[in-house]
Formats: sequence, C-alpha cells, structure tokens
Amino acid sequence: MKRSASNRLFSLAALVSVLSTAHAQEPASDAAVAATEEDRSTPVRILHFEPPISLAKLAEQPALDLSAVPTAPLPDVPEAPSVFADLDPQEQAYLQRLQDIDSYEQALEELEFQGGAWSAQIAEELATLGSLLHQQGDYEESIEIFDRAVHVNRVNYGLYSPEQIPLVEKMVESHVALGQWKEADEQQQYAFYVQNKAYGARDPRMISVFQNLARWNVTSFYRGIDPDPSQRLLQTYLLFRAAADTVEAHFGQRDPRYIELLQDVAGASDMMTR
Repeated sequence: MKRSASNRLFSLAALVSVLSTAHAQEPASDAAVAATEEDRSTPVRILHFEPPISLAKLAEQPALDLSAVPTAPLPDVPEAPSVFADLDPQEQAYLQRLQDIDSYEQALEELEFQGGAWSAQIAEELATLGSLLHQQGDYEESIEIFDRAVHVNRVNYGLYSPEQIPLVEKMVESHVALGQWKEADEQQQYAFYVQNKAYGARDPRMISVFQNLARWNVTSFYRGIDPDPSQRLLQTYLLFRAAADTVEAHFGQRDPRYIELLQDVAGASDMMTR
C-alpha cells in the first residue's frame, strides 16, 4: 500500500517535470520575438555630465592662436560667361540700354507710387530715361518723356527755370531725328524765350544763347522750312548783332569773340540782301 502510494507520487512528479520541460521548449510567440528584437535595436543613451567651470578660470585660459592653422586656398571659380559675349559691341550696347530702360521705368513707378510724381528726383530719372530712349532710336517716346520732365522741372524751379533748357534741347534733337523741323524750331524758340526771361537781355550768359538761335536760324533757312524766310533772316541778323554788342559791353572789342560775331553779322546782312 505504501509502495503503491509512493509510486503514484513518483509518477506525478515525473509528469510535472515532463510538462515543465515541454513548456520551456515551446517556440516563443511572434509578439515576444518582436519585442526582444526591438529591445536589441534600440540604442543605449549615456548621459555624460561635465563638471562646471568658473568664469574666472575661463578668463585665465589663453586665447586660441589660429595663425598657425594651415588654410587651403580657395579654388578659383570661373566667371559665368556673359549673355552678351557672342554679340558685337553695338548689339551689346543696345541690349544693355534695354535693361537700363526697364530699370528706370520700374524706379519711376516706385517714385510715383510713393507720391513723388512731381519731385525733382523724378525729373532726373525722366531725363535719363529719355536719353536712353533717344539712343535706342525711340524718338517719339523720348519726346514724350522729355516733355514730361520739362513740366516737372517747371513745378520745382519755376516757369522760366534754366534747368529745363537741356531737356528742351534733347527734344529738339529727337524732332530733328524724326525730320520734324517745324516742331524742332518751336522748341528752339521756346528755349530762347525762357533764357531771355531768366537772364535778361544784357546778361553775359545770353551771348551763347544769341549765337545758338542765330545759327539754328541759318540751318533752318537752308532747310527751307519757311515759305518766306525774310523774318527769320532779320532775326538772325539781330541775334548776331546783340551777341556782338553784349561781348563788347562786358569784355571789350579785343575779345576774340567780338571779331567773329561781327563777321557773322556781315554774313547775315549779306543773306538778307540776296
């Protein structure tokens, strides 16, 4: 009886041992394997703390001497070829002016947007833009720009300001380039009128003004822009005479210009006679 009970206990213990061994030998589940692999792939982070250093010790440390550190020279970067490289100088200048015209037009728009439509600065920008357009051969547009600059100039400096004369002369050049001699003559007469009002007839600065209009009249005479040139020739004679008298009054008869102007007076008189 005792032996039988002992055998049963032994058999029960053996059974538990076998079951435990079998359970240990069972393959692990997919979730367990994944968790294990994730633990292995996760990097281990180690925190390292440096002991604090006082500011006094930092100030005592010598500064780094970088002069002895070898430096390699920077490589030469070749410049990008210009977009105008294959063009002749005339074409390059033409395209460059196109870019400049676009830049000045944008600058004018910004000035107008900022409320400077009548400022002296915009008059300068208009003058430059008009010159660029004239050089490009856009004579009609250049005349419009110069005319606008003249109006702005009058607002800033007055109706008879000499500052507008270079702009008027540019308009004359553009009219001549278009063959518009009547319009060019009107601008020349206007320039004379403005300077006469600004300086006065006795001012020595009027010497060149008298000469310029007189010579313009001679050119206009040979161009045949007047049906009856008698009035223009008479004006030419009076202009040369006024220039000679002004030189004599301010600089004397020994001034070289005086003799030259007397010769011009004689020539104008001969033209009137013929």
